Amino acid sequence: MTRAAEGGPRSKETWETKMTQKNRTTWILANAVSVALSVASSTAFAAGSYSSATLIREVDGLRNSLPMKDPGRAQLTLRLADLYFDYQAELFRDAGGDPSDTKVRRARQDAVRMYEEALSGNNGMMPKPSYAVETKIKFQLGRLHSDLGQTDKAMTIFKELAQKADFPELQRESLLRMAENAESSGRFEEAAKLFGTVAQICSGGDVCVYTRYRMAWAKNRGGDVAGAITEMKTALYDSKGQIREESLRDLVQFMGSAPAQAQEEMVWLEQFAGKHHRMSLMDDLAASYFSAGNKTQGTQVLELLYSRKPTLAKRVKLMEENYGVRKWDRFVSLLEDTVGGELPSGPDAAKETAEIEGVLRRLSVQLDAERKTQADKIPMFLKTVDFYLGLFPKSTIRSQMIDGWIAAETNQEKKIARLALWINDSNTQGKELIRLREMRASIAQKAKNHAIIAEEMSALALIAATPAKKREYQYLAARAQYELKNLDQAMPTFEALSDRNSFGNEPDQWAIQSKNLVLDILNQKKDFAKILASAEQWTNDPILKRNAKLRDELADIQKIADQAKFELAGINRGVEGLKTFMDFCKTGQFTPKSCENAKILSIETKSQGDLIAVLEKQGNETDLAAEYEASGYFLKAAKLQEKLLAGKDWTLKNALRVALLYELGGDMRESRRIVESLTSSKGASITKNWSEQEQLLVYHTLRDQKMLNAGSLNMAWTTKNRLMLAEELEEKGQGSKLTKEVILSAAETSGPAWARYVLEEGRALDAEQRKIGFYGKNGQKKFDQRLKAIAALNKYAEKRLPGSDAKTRVELAGICTEAYQGLSDEILNSPIPQGLPEEAVVQIKASLDQMALPFVDQTGKYRQVVMAEWAKVTDEKDRQDLLKRVSKLAAWTGSASGNDLVVTSQASAQPTAIAKATHSVSDQGILGMATSNAGGTNAQIERLHSNPQDRDALQALKEYYASKQQPRLSAYFEGRLRDLK
Repeated sequence: MTRAAEGGPRSKETWETKMTQKNRTTWILANAVSVALSVASSTAFAAGSYSSATLIREVDGLRNSLPMKDPGRAQLTLRLADLYFDYQAELFRDAGGDPSDTKVRRARQDAVRMYEEALSGNNGMMPKPSYAVETKIKFQLGRLHSDLGQTDKAMTIFKELAQKADFPELQRESLLRMAENAESSGRFEEAAKLFGTVAQICSGGDVCVYTRYRMAWAKNRGGDVAGAITEMKTALYDSKGQIREESLRDLVQFMGSAPAQAQEEMVWLEQFAGKHHRMSLMDDLAASYFSAGNKTQGTQVLELLYSRKPTLAKRVKLMEENYGVRKWDRFVSLLEDTVGGELPSGPDAAKETAEIEGVLRRLSVQLDAERKTQADKIPMFLKTVDFYLGLFPKSTIRSQMIDGWIAAETNQEKKIARLALWINDSNTQGKELIRLREMRASIAQKAKNHAIIAEEMSALALIAATPAKKREYQYLAARAQYELKNLDQAMPTFEALSDRNSFGNEPDQWAIQSKNLVLDILNQKKDFAKILASAEQWTNDPILKRNAKLRDELADIQKIADQAKFELAGINRGVEGLKTFMDFCKTGQFTPKSCENAKILSIETKSQGDLIAVLEKQGNETDLAAEYEASGYFLKAAKLQEKLLAGKDWTLKNALRVALLYELGGDMRESRRIVESLTSSKGASITKNWSEQEQLLVYHTLRDQKMLNAGSLNMAWTTKNRLMLAEELEEKGQGSKLTKEVILSAAETSGPAWARYVLEEGRALDAEQRKIGFYGKNGQKKFDQRLKAIAALNKYAEKRLPGSDAKTRVELAGICTEAYQGLSDEILNSPIPQGLPEEAVVQIKASLDQMALPFVDQTGKYRQVVMAEWAKVTDEKDRQDLLKRVSKLAAWTGSASGNDLVVTSQASAQPTAIAKATHSVSDQGILGMATSNAGGTNAQIERLHSNPQDRDALQALKEYYASKQQPRLSAYFEGRLRDLK
C-alpha cells in the first residue's frame, strides 16, 4: 500500500499549516509503512502502459471472476483498495486539490468500500486479515475518512492506533494526525501536548524536528509565544545539520510577536546571525516586529541596523515609524540625513525601491493632510516631497507631488523659483511642461511679478499646441509687458492680435482685449489721432458692425474713439473743435465738459448761434437770457428773464427791462401786460419807494405805449408827479373824477386843469349864492342864507388864490368881485315900500348903504387883486382870453381889447417835472440792459443773431427807433453802443 494521499492539501488551512503538512509528508514518507500487499509488483504494474482507471477495471474484473471462496479474491480486494487509494490521489491532484470534486470523492468512497470489505474478510467469506494487516488497513481508512471530511470516524481510528505501541510508526503517525486535528480545531493546548507526546516517542531525525516545529506552532497559536520560541529553536536544523529556512523564518516571526522578550531575543538572534553570516535576519526581525505591531521594538532594531549600515530603505522605514509615534525631531533628522540616500541595487532592488517609493508616498500624503491644519508640518511636507522627487523624478505621481508642494508653500517667490527648477528639469516634457509654465505664470500673477509672467507666456507661445493657445499666450505675454510699463514692447503684439486680418468675421477675446489695450496705450501717449484710426478699423468695419455679439464691445471702442475726438478738439480748438464739442454736447456725451468747452470755443470763434445752442443744452437760463438779448432774440429773452426774475428779483427795473424786451420783440400785448402789472396791487409793492428817475422812466413807458389812464394814478407817484399826471390826463381828455380829485387836492396850481377845476368850483359857489334871493317873505332868513353862501365863495377864494397863477387869480378874484358887487347892488337896490315917509325912506337907504358897505369893501379888495394879478399876465393871448371870460374886466382895467398891452414874454406857466422830461433819455444806469429778441429791422436783427457786437447793426437800430419817435427803444441801442467802447 502506498502513501499517495500523503501530500494532498487540507481545506481552509493557513499558510503555516500547509507548510507543516508538506514538510511532514516529505519527512515521514521515507519511513511510511508499506501496508499494501505486493508493493513492488503493484508499483511495477502501475508503471506500465495502463492507466489507473484501466488497471482498476481489470483488477476489479479479475476479482469478480474468482469464486467467493477463492483465496486470491481477498488479495485482489486489498489490491483494488490500494489502486482506488492511488487513483483518488491522482484525481485530487488533477482537480487542483479540490476535495469536493465528484470523481475524487467517488474514488475515495470506493477505496473505503474496498478496505472495509478487505477488513471484513470479504464480507465473511474469507478469514479476516491478520492483526498487522488489520492495523495498517485501519490507518488507511483513517486517512480516507479524514480526506472525506468524516473527522469523527477518522479520529476514532487514530485514537485506537495511537495506543498501539507495537506499531511505533503508525502510533506516531496517528498521534500526529490527532495533533493536527486538534490544532485545526483550535484546541492548541491539546495539540501541543500531542505533538509533545510524538516528540518523546520519535526516534530522532527529521520526524522529531518536524514534530518540534509543529509543537512550536501549536504553542504559538495557543498564546504561549515564549514556549513557541523555545520549541522552534529546537527545530532549526534538519537531520543533516542544515538550517531549516522555514523554522528560522517562523522563529523570527515568533520573536516579533514577543515584545516582553524583545531584548533577549534580539541579542540571541544577532549572535545567531553573526555565527551563520546571516545578518539579514536582523532586518527580518525588524520586519517581524513591525508586522506584529511591536513598532517600538521594530524601530529599535531598525535604528541599530541603520547605525551600522545606513541604507535608504532603512532610513525611509525609520522615517515612517518615527512619524507614526510623532517623534518629529528624529523624523526631521532622518529626512535631512545625507547618508544612505542611494536607491538599492541588486536582485531585490526593484522590490526595495517600490517599498521606498511607497513609504515616501504615504508620508507625503499624510503630511499633506496634516499641514493643512498644522502650519508647523509644512516644512516637513515640503522636504519630504523634495526627497521623493529627488529619488523618483519620473514618478507617475510627480505632477501631484509638485501640486502638493506648491499648495503648501506660502512664499510666492519660492514657488516661482522652485517651478523654474522643475520646468528646466529634463524630465519635464510635453503637457507637463505647459502645465508647470502656466502654473508659474499664475503664481507670478498673484505675486504681481509681471516679468515672470512675460517670460513664461513667451515661452509657452513657442510650444503652444494650437493657434488659439498661441494667441492666448502671446496676449498674456504682452499684457505682462504692459503691466511692466514696457508699452513699446507690448504694443506690436497687441496690434498684431487685434489686426483685422488676424481673425475672421468674429474676433476672439484676445483680439478684443488687445484692441482695448492698443487704444489704452495710445491714450497714455496722448496720440489721439492714432486712437481714432485704430478704433475706426473696427467701428467702420461693416462685417463687425453686423455682429450682434460685438455690439457692446464696438460701443465701448466707439466711446474711446469719441473720447479721443474730445481730446483732439481741445487740442485743435477752432471751428473744428467747436463742431466736435457741439456734437457731443447735443448728444449728451462727455457732459458737462463737452458743453462747457463748446461754450468756450463758441465765444472764442464768435459763433453766437453755437453759444446759444450750448446754453440751451446746459439749461443755463441766466446766461442764456443774456445771450438771447445780446443776439436780438428779444422775445425769448423777455420770456426767460420774466421766468428767472419772478419772485424776489422782480424789481421795478427788472419789470421795465422785461417790458422793454417784449416791446423790442414785437409782442406789445405782453409788454403792456408787464406795464399794466405795475398799476396793480402787486405792482404797488415794487413802485412803493421808486426814485424820481424811475418814475420818469415809467411815465415815458406808459405814455409811449399809450397806457396813461386814470388807473395809472394808483401808482406810488410823488404828489407833484401824480398831480402833473392828472393834469396831462385832463389835457388829453381823459379826465375823471379821480383826476379831478387829484388836481383839486393840490393847494397850488398844477396846470390848466387845476385852474379849470378851481374856477369851475368858484363859479359854482358864485351861482349858488346868486340864486338865493332875499326879497319878500322870509327875507331875513334868506338873506342869512345868502350871506353864508357868499361867505363860502369867499372862503374858497381865500383858499385857492394863494396857489393860483396870475391868470387864474384874475379870473377867480373877478368872480368874487362881481359876486360881492352884485350882492351890494342887490342890497342897495332893495325895493322900498310905497308910501313911506321921506324920512323913513332916507333912513332905510342909509341902512341899506350901511348894510352894503362890507360887501362894497370886499368888492374893492377883490378888484384890487384882479388889477394886481392882471398886471402880471403878460401873454397877450392870456389877456384876451381873460377879457372874454371876465365880463367886467375891461371896465375894471380900462382896457377894451387888450391890444394895447405890452407883451414881455411868450412863456406860459412853469412846466412840470414830467413835462420837462426828454424822450431821448438813455436807459443806461436806469435799466442796466444787456440782452434782447427780435424787432427793429429784420436784417439788422439777423446780424445781431450772429454777432451781438455788430456796431453797424446797433447803430442802425438806434436810428431806426429814433426815426419812429420811440426814444426809449433808441436809447436802449445807444446804451449798447456805449458798452462797446
